[in-house]
Amino acid sequence: MEVSSIGLSEHRVNGLKFSSGVFTNFTQDHMDYHKTMDNYRDAKSLLFKMLSNKDLAVFNSDDPNWLYFRDATKANIFTFENVDMSSAEKTSTDILQKVKFYVHKSDLSGSLIEIDGFQAKFKLLGAFNAYNLAAAYTTLLSFDFDKEKIITALTKATPPPGRLQVISSDYAGKKPTVIVDYAHTPDALENVLVTLRELKNENCKLITVFGCGGDRDKLKRAEMGKIASQYSENVVVTSDNPRSEDPELIIKDIMTGIDNKSTMFVEISRKEAIHKIIGKASHNDMILIAGKGHETYQEIKGVRTHFDDREVALEALKFQHSIENE
Repeated sequence: MEVSSIGLSEHRVNGLKFSSGVFTNFTQDHMDYHKTMDNYRDAKSLLFKMLSNKDLAVFNSDDPNWLYFRDATKANIFTFENVDMSSAEKTSTDILQKVKFYVHKSDLSGSLIEIDGFQAKFKLLGAFNAYNLAAAYTTLLSFDFDKEKIITALTKATPPPGRLQVISSDYAGKKPTVIVDYAHTPDALENVLVTLRELKNENCKLITVFGCGGDRDKLKRAEMGKIASQYSENVVVTSDNPRSEDPELIIKDIMTGIDNKSTMFVEISRKEAIHKIIGKASHNDMILIAGKGHETYQEIKGVRTHFDDREVALEALKFQHSIENE
């Protein structure tokens, strides 16, 4: 199960006995609750402190923070790492087993990845998903599952709805490629944009449509604006779930992180933003609609109304197709 840092802080899982804990990475999130990164890290470490010397702990040793969590646990340690990364800190003698992986190539249909000497085509995209696959493999390996059976099972894993989800292949080559993703933190947005930049061709413009949620961590807004403008040719700043906040003020917070304002435009209505950019983009372009992913609602002033980025994007693609074929 996924255990949140807030759940750990509030003792929500104290009645459970975990036999394994998995550390994937440590990046900024939940600052509205934890206030500092140190507090956030301490909260996450509670999971590993719950483990006994008979339990298992699986760590991404490419993230330097793994050492902090390693030192917090009595559990038996397994690690996974990308062979392109190197660190003297990984030579720790208390590791039961290291799993190495390497991404050979990736496109919108999936990734060719080598994990622990086994090469296979997986349906998940990007380096961050390669880490997730390696984490799953290492965890199952720590429980003595057969290596080949683990790989076979993982090749069947499909992306969750709203995670790097390509919207309709019916318009391939005729309309922009539209991708919906749940990325709503600086790290997640950067990971997705880095992945898409690796997948796009040189004639393709990468366009990012996103906003930030209201009544949540305000510190990440400018950072996400900076990341979106750094990796995208154009940025459309819009609303996410503004909740009780004024959407315009949230957008202003985001814009403080965007240096080159000439590459962006603002549209408060998320639906209008999606329709406008799909209407303007060329067939060579790639549009990322980030932040809501699988969500099927938008919350404004305490009221939730039906809203699905995937539905709106498909509607916009169909509309553009219809007016061009009249």
